[in-house]
Amino acid sequence: MAALSFVTPSAPAGASSIGVSPSTLSFDNALRGGEYRASISVFTDSSTPSTFSIDKKGDVASWLSFFDANDPSEAEVSSLVAPAKGTDGLIGVKVTVPAPTPNGSYTGSITVYSDINKGGSSAGPVNVGAEVSVTVDVTGTQIVSGTMVDASLATAQIEVGQAARFAAQIQNTGNVDLAADVSVVVQAKGSDVDLLSADPQPIRPSEMGKLVATWDTHRFEVGDYTAKITATAGPVPIGERTVNFRLVPEGTLRRNGELRSLKVTTPPNVGGAAKVVAEFANTGEIDADATFQGELWRDGKLVGDVASKSLLIDPGTLGELSFVVPTPESGDYKVTGLVNFSGKETSSRELTFRAGDTGGGGFAPVIIVAAAGVSVIALAVWLLRRRSRSAAVADG
Repeated sequence: MAALSFVTPSAPAGASSIGVSPSTLSFDNALRGGEYRASISVFTDSSTPSTFSIDKKGDVASWLSFFDANDPSEAEVSSLVAPAKGTDGLIGVKVTVPAPTPNGSYTGSITVYSDINKGGSSAGPVNVGAEVSVTVDVTGTQIVSGTMVDASLATAQIEVGQAARFAAQIQNTGNVDLAADVSVVVQAKGSDVDLLSADPQPIRPSEMGKLVATWDTHRFEVGDYTAKITATAGPVPIGERTVNFRLVPEGTLRRNGELRSLKVTTPPNVGGAAKVVAEFANTGEIDADATFQGELWRDGKLVGDVASKSLLIDPGTLGELSFVVPTPESGDYKVTGLVNFSGKETSSRELTFRAGDTGGGGFAPVIIVAAAGVSVIALAVWLLRRRSRSAAVADG
């Protein structure tokens, strides 16, 4: 995808730039009355996160709305926080084509921008931003089409008694929701031994969906198998794939995993709650049924137990185990715990954070502790930065 990044000519030399990707959004064969979605990556060269506004103009301005792409509720927003250099923020874009719109091509643009003041200069704020052009081609024809991008098992070996999960990746290439049917024929020695299907789910136009069919292997023997995976949408063929795999005796495959990190993903406001995410890496050869279990402490006193919901994580992949901890009052909080998976446990980790007044906005730095020395160094760095900021304010 193309990327666009610029600072307006009047911007001060030290101003941060904004980049967006892609620089163009095109919605082809859009149906009148239909809804379509896309996303825009936003990145900056700033060393700290910054808040940027989102603007729209042109023929399609009234059709456009924006949401945090990481928010399942798709609540509408007009601004976002772009992360510090090295990571991308994601803007969700929703296009709603009015029902009476005539066929034709409609254009507009989306601008992500920030106002930067020149440190007391009479010149006032300087606009720093990046623009994405938008084109929507409206048609009255309903197009039902899709492509099977991939179909696979997480691993080529499955233990007898474990569930085999066949996943089909379907791309909706039409202009209406795609109701794909995925069927799997399991064969052994050239003969059909079982037939299964994936749970249906609609796939929005231009989006990718993963449909999973689960096979119970308890009553089948060790040996080589073939799965023929077929996807259709009514009379419309979508694709077909063949997957070869082997059933092996129970206990054959290695079970390993690591608790990579603990982090707070929402500001821990007093009287509210904080969302904590434990990142678990399945480094074994078999699916891991993983759950984070631990304790919550406040100001050195045990508050209670915490736990995430169970999550099935494929071999060689990362999974996020999330849970919410209450922060009813100000104080220093600590979460300590480990991940239970497939009858095994990871080593434990600790996460400390503060809720309440920190002298700088209420969200103290998150410290992930793997050893005592790490927390001491991280805390020392933060205190030095805090003192520097305080001194700068006093001098000003």
